[in-house]
Amino acid sequence: MVSVLLNSGNSKELRYLEDYTKFLSARVSEDEWEYSVFRSMEDVLAYLDGCPLIDIACVDLTLKGGLDGAKHIRGLSGNTFMLVIADKNVSPMSYISPDVMATSLLLRPFDGAQLKEVVGKTVKTYIKKFRENDVKEDVFVVDGRDGKQLIPYDRIFCFEAREKKVFAVTDNAEYPFYDTLENLEKELPKQFVRSHRGFIVNVDRIVKILLSQSIIMMDDEMEVPLSRSYKSRFKDIV
Repeated sequence: MVSVLLNSGNSKELRYLEDYTKFLSARVSEDEWEYSVFRSMEDVLAYLDGCPLIDIACVDLTLKGGLDGAKHIRGLSGNTFMLVIADKNVSPMSYISPDVMATSLLLRPFDGAQLKEVVGKTVKTYIKKFRENDVKEDVFVVDGRDGKQLIPYDRIFCFEAREKKVFAVTDNAEYPFYDTLENLEKELPKQFVRSHRGFIVNVDRIVKILLSQSIIMMDDEMEVPLSRSYKSRFKDIV
C-alpha cells in the first residue's frame, strides 16, 4: 500500500491534486493507494499526531503552520517524497533545509500543466526508487493483500512472532506477514537483535533494560520480554 497525504489551502487546487494523483497512480502502479486529504493545516497536524506512515506528501507551506507540518512529516521518515507548495513569500531556504528536504516544488501561481508535470515526476520517481528496485536499505518491505508496505527501519520497535505470522510493530500499527524470526535474524540490519523466542527488538529504540525483571523498555513505553538465554546480548547495549 502507498500512503499519500495531500494538503492545499485552495479547494480547487486540492481537488485537482487528488484527481490527478489518483489517475496517475492507477496507470503506473499495481499497489493499493490510500489518500488522506486536508485543506487546513490544523487537520494535517492532528493527523500527524498519530505517527502515520507516509510515502508521498504534498504540503502547502503558505498556510499558517505549513512549515511545521512539513518538518513533522520529515521527522517521521526521511524516505517520504515531499512535494511542497510555496509562493514568492516563502523562502527557499525553508524547504531545502535538512529538516524538510523537499523532493519537488509547486511555485504559485501554477497552472494545470505545471501541476501534472511536477506531480507526475514525483510519483514516477517514487515508484522507480522504492517500488521497482529490490534493494531498499532504509526500509522493511511487507508484502500484503494491498501491495507492498514500506516501513522505515527507524519506525519499527520490534518484530513479534504470534498466530503463525510475524508482525512488524511500529508506534502506530502492526503489519503482519509470513516469515520466521530465524530468517529475519539473517536479513535485518545489525540494530535488530533477538531478545526472546517470539521477539526481535530494535536496539536503537531501547530506553532501559531491566535485567532482573527480564523486560526491555522501549521509547514509547512499550515493554518487550527478555529471555534468560538472550540476556548476554543486551548487557552492554544501554
